[in-house]
Amino acid sequence: MPTTGKSSGTPAIVALYILVIGLFVLGRRRTLR
Repeated sequence: MPTTGKSSGTPAIVALYILVIGLFVLGRRRTLR
């Protein structure tokens, strides 16, 4: 895995991914209760 300058865009994608999962889990918990 080369780390030249494209790695700067990875954290943003990871953060967005975690945010989407968090919202999904939160919504699922709300509908379950």
